[in-house]
Amino acid sequence: MADEHDTELLVRDARILSLDPAYDGRVSSIRVVGERIAAVADAGLAAGSPALEIPAAGATLVPLLDATVLSEHPGRDGSPVPTPGSQASFVVVAGGVTRSAALHQLVVAPEHLVLAVVDGQIVARDGEPIVDSRAHADAVGALDPRWGTWVDRTGYLHQHLHSIGRYDETRAGRRNAYVGAFWLYRNRIVYLDDSGFWAFGRFVDEELHHAGFVMERN
Repeated sequence: MADEHDTELLVRDARILSLDPAYDGRVSSIRVVGERIAAVADAGLAAGSPALEIPAAGATLVPLLDATVLSEHPGRDGSPVPTPGSQASFVVVAGGVTRSAALHQLVVAPEHLVLAVVDGQIVARDGEPIVDSRAHADAVGALDPRWGTWVDRTGYLHQHLHSIGRYDETRAGRRNAYVGAFWLYRNRIVYLDDSGFWAFGRFVDEELHHAGFVMERN
């Protein structure tokens, strides 16, 4: 059987959240091959072989976008509409998601996370991570430049990314305000907080964008 990370993926009958009003709210099926979306159709989209098919009726497919990246680095955060050829980085969430939440602070409870995909790779399914945090951290290498402390522009948030695949945050001087596991995928970071939610971030140049914060290495 093909590895779940590499298998062609078909997400069927999800409601699409899009920044383009012409696409927002449409119910579509999306096929992913490799790192990119290969096809989008409102009906009748066939899976290839082998294929992992995810039924998503009643769920929302949310592209992994960030408002601060869109405003400060136009064109750097991928397509606001899932279209053939665009990078396959999205989550599928049971129920609805507002546009404001998707852009400014996308957090998803494990019981609501159907699927998380980054660059075509399934990183979480049914609320559970696909890769163990320690194993992924070891695979990245001993000197990943993204490890260390990231501080937002106001000094309010200090996010510490440790080489063992764990993070902790200091907020307004309060240590361990949030603590959990993280995974690094090229220019993206995926968090699973110990208090019970998934969250997401994006590296652009020397910055880390996450939940409305723009951080730089300390």
